[in-house]
Amino acid sequence: MARPVIWIGALWNQSGYAASNRDAVQQIAAGGFPVRAVATDRGIPVVQGPEAVALRRLEANQVPVRDAVVVQAVPPDQFVPEMACYRRVGRTTGETMALAPERVARCNRMDRIWVPSRYNLEHFAAAGVQPERMRLVPYGVDTARFRPGLAPWPVPGRRGFNFLSVFDWQWRKGWDLLLRAYVQEFAPAEDVSLTLKISRITVPRGDVPAILADFIAAELGRTPEQMPPLLVLEDTLPAAEMPRLYAAADAFVLASRGEGWGLPCSEAMACGLPVIAPRWGGMLTYMNDQTAYLADIAAVGPPPAANDRTVYNGLALAEPSVEHLQALMRRVVTDQAGARACGQRARAAMVAGWDIGVVYNRDLRLALQELG
Repeated sequence: MARPVIWIGALWNQSGYAASNRDAVQQIAAGGFPVRAVATDRGIPVVQGPEAVALRRLEANQVPVRDAVVVQAVPPDQFVPEMACYRRVGRTTGETMALAPERVARCNRMDRIWVPSRYNLEHFAAAGVQPERMRLVPYGVDTARFRPGLAPWPVPGRRGFNFLSVFDWQWRKGWDLLLRAYVQEFAPAEDVSLTLKISRITVPRGDVPAILADFIAAELGRTPEQMPPLLVLEDTLPAAEMPRLYAAADAFVLASRGEGWGLPCSEAMACGLPVIAPRWGGMLTYMNDQTAYLADIAAVGPPPAANDRTVYNGLALAEPSVEHLQALMRRVVTDQAGARACGQRARAAMVAGWDIGVVYNRDLRLALQELG
């Protein structure tokens, strides 16, 4: 009989962490493991309908802790190594090239550390996490849900060619680099727009439109009339509707300074979009020059002291090249046939290698069985 599993982590919010947890617990339950889901997040749920009912059922399951594999899908500083259970697993990721010493120490007190990318395997080990504890267990994407051909989500003001970026509002995501590239490359009269779908999980305070307006005026020296269209979506979008948002785009772009996995990139690829992303971090686990447009890295180093996440202080992140981002954004607009072909190759790669069912059978199921 399969060993019972207790899965602890975000389940209901619009973060990539919650989305990957939802996929994982549902795959584990469908695979025959007794599983209980324990949500660590609160607030407005993005999951509705039958999927919400199924998640509530998993939350209500009774699983004896002492006999269970307990997967703590949280940052390493939230691991509880003392938990009295059969096996303690830390499922986590990291965006920087290093790991703070206190996080390393907690990792080394867990029975296993599951990370989604080769980038994490290398840098966790370099920081001092014992390699024998670590396993590569990727996230995956639901390619039946995220697929081409859906009715586009209505985005007021989008033009004939619409770039989309999806990210949690924080400095690490490189929104400043993306805006600089976009504004420097495209004129207001061009039939091009950029849509930013922003969540407010990590840095909940602040007036995003005002911050963007100040940045555009002070850093880019532009007035609203001198700007190509910038469309900002801050409202919570139900998880079931996210594929339609990708359908409203002609290309996806992320200028992040560091990602452990980069779930929106994998979702966009599954939807058949050409994706522009940095040649850096966890995304290189599933993308390459045949399936994406990879932007060069201009520098690697610690963030400025004034960044909005002190957890990154002193730890190295990448700085994608604004000039190369510009060139790639222009390229997908100029060569739309080539961009569509890249998106088709990306879709095929995600279905074959990174669908949630493939990842479950190839990686997650075996990682659980190893512990049982």
